[in-house]
This record gives sequence, C-alpha cells and structure tokens, in this order.
Amino acid sequence: MAADSGVALIPLLEASSIEVLRRFVTSGLGVTFLPKFSVVTELERGEVKCVPLTDSLLVQASAHLIVRAQRRLPTSVDRLVGFLSQEMTAFRKAT
Repeated sequence: MAADSGVALIPLLEASSIEVLRRFVTSGLGVTFLPKFSVVTELERGEVKCVPLTDSLLVQASAHLIVRAQRRLPTSVDRLVGFLSQEMTAFRKAT
C-alpha cells in the first residue's frame, strides 16, 4: 500500500511481540501499527498518541479465529472464543 501511494517505508524494527512494539514507541524510537486495545494503558497515561488509519483497506481489516472444519473445540479454546467475542471490543461484530 505504501508503494502504491508513492511512499517508501524502511522499518527500523520488525517484531511479533506487542510488548516490544509498545516499548519501541514509548522509548521515542519510532511509530508502530497496533490495535488500539493493546495500548489502552499507555494512552490513558499520555505516553502514546493514537492516530486512526484512514486508508479504506486498513480500516476494513478484521481478525478471525480459524479452526479445522468439523473439529470440536477444546473447552479452553471455546472459552477463549467466548471471551474475545464478548469482552474485547476489537473482536466484536460491527453493528
């Protein structure tokens, strides 16, 4: 998407850990793309600023839990799915 817009992005850090990305930003080393719910505490403390994305492809992004068809979920996974869908605003269906 950046290239389509004529922008060249050169990442300073690539990580699969939200904690590492949060520390990268709160240390003043750069910016990152994270869901808002993952930085609620830092937002409340004024340690970070949230800039909503406006690109239509990014705004329409969604998360999915994928499991094998016809597979009965273990109780722990079923409870996790229930928690995510009920408690985490990022995983609620849009109304």
